[in-house]
Amino acid sequence: MIHPLALCLVLTSPLYAQQASTGEQAKPAPLQQASTGESVGLKLVRPQEEPAVEATEIEQALQDSTVGIADLQQARALLATARGTDKGKGFEYQATYMRYYEVGDSILLQGQAVVLHKEAKLEAAEMVFRRKLDQVEARAALDSSGRIVGHPVLRKGDETLRGERILYDLESEQGTILSGRIHRDKGFFAGNIIQTRTAEEFHVHRGSYTTCDKDHPHFDFYSPRIKVLAGNIAVARPVYFRIARRRLFWIPFYVFSLREDRQSGILTPSFGNRPLNFGASQSEWELRNLGYYLAPNDYWDLSLATDLRQRSGWLGRARFNYALRYRFKGRINAQLENRQQGRSASRNWRVEFNHSQELGRDASLRAAGTFQSNKSFSQDNSSSLQDRLNRTLRSNLSYSKRWRGSGNSLSLKASQTKNLDTETFDTILPEISLRKSRKPLWGREQKKGQPQQQPWYSRIFYDGNARLRNSTRGTSTDTTDRTNADIGLRLSAQYRPFTWFNINPSLSEDWRDQDLRDGDTRSLHSDRFATRLALTQTAYGLFNPQIGPLQAIRHVFKPNLSLNYQATRADTGGVLGFGGDASPLKQQRKLDIRLDNTFWAKIQRGEDELKVRLAQLNFGTSYDFEKKERPLADLRSSMSIEAGRYLDSRLTLQNEFYDTQNQLQLFSPRLRQFEIRTSANWSRRATGRQNNAEPSNQQDRRSDDFGSSQQRQPSNYGQQQFGFESGLLNDIDNRRRGSRFQFSHYYSQTRTTATKTVRSWLRASAGFSLTPSWHCNYSINYNLRAPGTALFATDRITSELLSLQKEFHDWTATLNLEPSTFHKNRAFFFKAQFKDIPQIKFERGERRF
Repeated sequence: MIHPLALCLVLTSPLYAQQASTGEQAKPAPLQQASTGESVGLKLVRPQEEPAVEATEIEQALQDSTVGIADLQQARALLATARGTDKGKGFEYQATYMRYYEVGDSILLQGQAVVLHKEAKLEAAEMVFRRKLDQVEARAALDSSGRIVGHPVLRKGDETLRGERILYDLESEQGTILSGRIHRDKGFFAGNIIQTRTAEEFHVHRGSYTTCDKDHPHFDFYSPRIKVLAGNIAVARPVYFRIARRRLFWIPFYVFSLREDRQSGILTPSFGNRPLNFGASQSEWELRNLGYYLAPNDYWDLSLATDLRQRSGWLGRARFNYALRYRFKGRINAQLENRQQGRSASRNWRVEFNHSQELGRDASLRAAGTFQSNKSFSQDNSSSLQDRLNRTLRSNLSYSKRWRGSGNSLSLKASQTKNLDTETFDTILPEISLRKSRKPLWGREQKKGQPQQQPWYSRIFYDGNARLRNSTRGTSTDTTDRTNADIGLRLSAQYRPFTWFNINPSLSEDWRDQDLRDGDTRSLHSDRFATRLALTQTAYGLFNPQIGPLQAIRHVFKPNLSLNYQATRADTGGVLGFGGDASPLKQQRKLDIRLDNTFWAKIQRGEDELKVRLAQLNFGTSYDFEKKERPLADLRSSMSIEAGRYLDSRLTLQNEFYDTQNQLQLFSPRLRQFEIRTSANWSRRATGRQNNAEPSNQQDRRSDDFGSSQQRQPSNYGQQQFGFESGLLNDIDNRRRGSRFQFSHYYSQTRTTATKTVRSWLRASAGFSLTPSWHCNYSINYNLRAPGTALFATDRITSELLSLQKEFHDWTATLNLEPSTFHKNRAFFFKAQFKDIPQIKFERGERRF
């Protein structure tokens, strides 16, 4: 990246100005290419030695500060001769006046002076070149009312550099910017004096950085001395953090990178409060993320960091990432804890790794694992709820290979699962699997686009599989080893003589041995024949009410009858199950009955046509021909109603056709289970326009110890989570503005012969803005079914949260608490953080909020 100061100083030199209007013109001259096409380099160089042109010749041509056209042309010619004959790319410029001053031997571009070069644009009220001093100056001016106008401004891309004056010495090749300020990304860089040493190096005296866009920023990072190597690094010493120009804390020095690509450098530290260990009421201060990031090339990087704790010692972390495109990738994450407890100390560790590698086109290797020294490591050292709740360690290794032409595949696996609470484990080493994908028994598999006229036997397919598995289960004191194997072969067919009729027969041969090591365990061979006859048809009904925007209602009616037949026979013992003890043939005959109804609405709004699903009504049951008692299964009914995106309600019923004496009651089934879920959502943007009442689908992200993010999936019901699960530690950008309301209700009733169970709860969430800067969010889970508890008792509240947020110009303060229990436990969580620099924050209270 070209240093903006260097480019600014090149462009400000009137030596390169070639055309301007005379003083008689009232409007600026149009932009045009410099006539002599002199070279404008990106690196500042001293102009060539001037030819011997007497000053008296220029003075004779410049008899007045504003000259005529002929004199102006002569002056330009003399200046061109004095500059030499180098022809280069040139530039464009614009100014209202060009003045030549005999006293002081200076040239002035005045009145909306603009110089353009490539993507850079320099603007100033005045630009002056002093020949005797060999000095260039871009500066502001006073208008007729005495106000300062036209401060020098350099724009290049998204960057804007401002200053009161810009000075440059052509002999020493050093420049100075007085009170300069540049806007880049979300930040503002400023300095009282900026001095260039070379084209690549400059010094800043009394410099600062802030994201506040005010002329007098509310906060900044200030350093009296800053050395900058353009496009590389900057070194500041010391560095003060200031609020309203009052210094709050400092560090002796800081080195930060100016490169925009991935690069090595010091990690950004943070400071905060944490509990001594999981569930402890005592807390301690912690200085986090002191370390270094190493990125030597595009194939691997390494992060090393340490957390220093007030009482409990320290935690060291290392993360190693590697990747080679189309070949392999992976990571290794290791943590080492030195925990102090009084005068004793203990070392604990945790290692996670993940590796993925492609071994050619048809083979791959996968490995992943998590290991730790004790069962409470994640609970004591992680602030993530997911890590604390996960009490299972899993590790696995797998190799897979497939042969595309034959459809065969091989898989080798090894895995281990360990429960940290029960201290049980399950190890599989190895597991070998062979699989034959489905292939036609005769002929070749039909491809898409080929004619459908094929003989009936071309629809007969076969597939198979075989597996050998050795496993060990148990605890630290008791283990059980077992080796099992199974082989399967299947023939299947698919026929559809009519669009409404499907036939799917299949024949399966399976052999299974639960434990090859145990001679007393006998193998099992089973034969299974199954077929399915399905009749399906779809009918449509269309109604045209023509009521307002409602143009039509469509009813989709879809009945389905499916007859399933299955015959199974098993042999125990013998050789691979053959020749052993045979069991009698077991038959199953079952008829499935299903009826689906869907109602759609077509809504016309102007030229837009919208199709909305209004409701669904489904019924299903089955009849088992082999059952002697209660062959007719319960009738399951479901109805869902959707009112756009505002309301969603689902009703589920389960009715049985038999009474307590098992007598059939076909036309008066008895209600066995009743369940209804209702969800209502409404929201409005801060501008006052509704946003279709669609809940936010933005997923909560949490940062890990090295700054990467993982997604927390929304809940299964209602899209928006409540209470503790709603993520009250969300970053500021995830907060929704405007107004919103969510309401969910659940009610279920289950009856048996002697008892009736009722469950009911209510969930509500609301968010609104009291003022443009004050925001309030509240959520509650309320148990409506609690016998013996008063309706409005606080014991019915299973979770609750009140969040108040105040936005300031540069930062935001958030207070979270439970109103119903605050008077008892005084529990709260407070966080203040900058909007554009969320890493700088202050937290206090219990992080569970």
